[in-house]
Amino acid sequence: MERIRSADNPTLKLARKLLRSGRERERSGKILLDGIHLVSSYGERFGLSGVTMLIDETASDSPEIMRLVRSAPAGTRIFEIAPGPFAAISPVQTPAGIVALCERPAVAAPSAANPFLLLLDGVQDPGNLGSILRTAAATGVNQVLLSASCADPWSPRSLRGGMGAQFVLPVFTDIDPFETVSSFQGTSVATSPHAEDSLLDANLSGSVLAVFGGEGAGLTDEMTASASIAVRIPLQNSIESLNVGAAVAMFCYERLRQTTA
Repeated sequence: MERIRSADNPTLKLARKLLRSGRERERSGKILLDGIHLVSSYGERFGLSGVTMLIDETASDSPEIMRLVRSAPAGTRIFEIAPGPFAAISPVQTPAGIVALCERPAVAAPSAANPFLLLLDGVQDPGNLGSILRTAAATGVNQVLLSASCADPWSPRSLRGGMGAQFVLPVFTDIDPFETVSSFQGTSVATSPHAEDSLLDANLSGSVLAVFGGEGAGLTDEMTASASIAVRIPLQNSIESLNVGAAVAMFCYERLRQTTA
């Protein structure tokens, strides 16, 4: 395992840029993965040839990390780094001991007789977005569409929140939400706490585009009105609304219940 000694090393410089800059991730087509779970998930799906793994020198006592290092195929670049420089390329306060620089994967959109699409407009917290993507992957969403006002799904925080969801779920960015809703060949469903109809009474068995707004503000009245129908999630104990991640989860599982019953 080769050792990087200088903080000015080009590989470390690239890692720091990928950590902080969405523009650099877009320009280079590369992403930074943090932690053994994400690196292993990426390797299982796409292989590790061509990937650069950066290992904290103190991680030699981690059986999982050392097992991954020993099993890495030819073409994997592996470097050992001192704890100080390694901390500067980790997105968390307590580094996980391994990060990887790799190509951003292109996940093909599957064909589906009755597709289930999720449109997010203005979800700005990367961790929240990652958690939503994980829920979407777990409940059979076919594609996720993100408006330009959403967080970057390929940022390290989004990737940690998704726990590998971005590797199996097609995610499209910079989507025009109004154009998407107007052109959708199926039922577009806006979610609003002010809607008269309950989610539990909606027919979600066909082609569905679920539309959710961002944290706090939710969907605009114009966006809600543009959808085929609007539904509310029934709540009790005077609770007026849910976190968008919780609302997405309830919607997705109701769709799953209706289509697998």
